[in-house]
Amino acid sequence: MTVAQMEQFSRERPAKGEARATPGAGTAAVARIPAAGAGDIVLIVSQDTDITGRDQALTGAPLQRAGAALAAQLHG
Repeated sequence: MTVAQMEQFSRERPAKGEARATPGAGTAAVARIPAAGAGDIVLIVSQDTDITGRDQALTGAPLQRAGAALAAQLHG
């Protein structure tokens, strides 16, 4: 992920209850979970980023869906 991609990703937070895959290789998904009271809970789902061990089937959109499914099971 480039610095520009990281800056843009950090500015464009997911909506409450949503997950987003990181730009580039999409090896992580970040979900925002509403919490009781002030603030939010952040769930990060990732796999080993060693290129030789990375499962391409669990990057990008599939990883984003997995993060959203896990986040839907959590309540703050």
